[in-house]
Amino acid sequence: GGAPGGHAAHPSCLTWLPVPHTFTGKTFGELYEHALIAHGVVCVALVTHGASGSSAGTSSSGLGPHNLPYVVTNPPIGRLLGHLDWVYVLTVSAAEEIAN
Repeated sequence: GGAPGGHAAHPSCLTWLPVPHTFTGKTFGELYEHALIAHGVVCVALVTHGASGSSAGTSSSGLGPHNLPYVVTNPPIGRLLGHLDWVYVLTVSAAEEIAN
């Protein structure tokens, strides 16, 4: 048995975590690489409270069109992370953290 390509299949959980404060102002690519290498976690989306870089549909305050947070799936690797952002991750444990 197993997954295609001979890799073992593992159940995974989709959960969300706050972006670690040490990644505020860094890129999504930096967080993605750190989470994958250090924790075996795959980052798949951001819940953001403001636009980092240019995003269509945001107001001058950097919030969504109705001043609400919004989800960005498959964010560009260069997207800057904000201090209020959260990240959706695929992990084998719902309690996984990516703070360190």
